[in-house]
Amino acid sequence: MKSLFFALFATVSFGQTTSTALTKAIAAGDVSTISSYMDETVEVCLLNIDDFLAKEKAIEAMNSFYATHSPKSFNIIHQGESKGKGSQYFIGNLKTDGDSFRVFIALENTGGKELIQQIRFEIE
Repeated sequence: MKSLFFALFATVSFGQTTSTALTKAIAAGDVSTISSYMDETVEVCLLNIDDFLAKEKAIEAMNSFYATHSPKSFNIIHQGESKGKGSQYFIGNLKTDGDSFRVFIALENTGGKELIQQIRFEIE
């Protein structure tokens, strides 16, 4: 019973750590940290991009976005997890120097690490 409790606690703590790290990275425009949580292929919906991209191309797209949209603030408005699938998501609002974006991040537990499967920045 103790081991089940520990496994559950570790999973919840790990998810919170990941979303906290990603929240800070999105707010700061820290593509290096964001990319450390990306899977090898990521579905990216960002300005004029709506496609599955290799990690390197997804990083280029994020760098391009932040080069023209300096972040001012980011806050999570909702987060949750898919039952039985080991995946989590969060939705937030990103305010930049000129625009506001609704951000959606979907993560899946792969090999003991939560990795970004989908990242969406939609202008509000």
